[in-house]
Amino acid sequence: MRRRRSDSEGPSNDRWLVSYADFVTVLFGFFVFLYAISTAEQDQVRKLSDAVQGVFTGTPRTVKPIPIGEPITAPAGSDSTDQGFSDPGLREELGSALEGLVGSDQIRFREGAKWMEVTLPGDLVFRSGGVLPGPEAQTAIVRIAGVLASQDNAIVVEGHTDNLPIRTGRFPSNWELSAARAGAVVRLLEDSGIDGERLAALGYGDNHPVARNDTERGRARNRRVTLVIGAEGSIPAAPGQR
Repeated sequence: MRRRRSDSEGPSNDRWLVSYADFVTVLFGFFVFLYAISTAEQDQVRKLSDAVQGVFTGTPRTVKPIPIGEPITAPAGSDSTDQGFSDPGLREELGSALEGLVGSDQIRFREGAKWMEVTLPGDLVFRSGGVLPGPEAQTAIVRIAGVLASQDNAIVVEGHTDNLPIRTGRFPSNWELSAARAGAVVRLLEDSGIDGERLAALGYGDNHPVARNDTERGRARNRRVTLVIGAEGSIPAAPGQR
């Protein structure tokens, strides 16, 4: 007698094929997704790789200038060179103010396109080893200040020494001595009516001689204080640039 097949047998044994097909479909979609990502980021990966390679291989970089504003063109007829000292009569005024003073014949004037120098001999201004101007020098400096007080020019006072070394508790070297002397003259100029914003004091030691240091006469010339008066709107240049 043939046995009848149960309703639970037969087609139900093939249901795993449906699940397997779903799994394959999802897996296929996942790989498609990965491929799409790799394609989209390929250019970025290439740039990153090039950058890293450049760091380790020393690939030179090119710096492009950044333009700022428009080029400035000088107006027609203008001269880019120095136009000369802005107050040509200033030297005559200073000379007249110093006339008749003791040692006035030792005061030297020198002019450039953008500056004027008034050089006071150190032996006239200071006592040996001292930093305070003597009575005659004070009179000269006060008169110079009387002429310059009404001006707007910047004034740099430079202190210079000879090459003989100095080593004291107060002045370890000629740097300190020259700076202290320049500062003393600046203070006297300010006390005599010149605005302190126009003034500066610089000590150069023995680094800018105007004469040889192998004679007493030459060393005396190198011991000096120079008032450098800038042309209007300009700052006096350093000794080596004048």
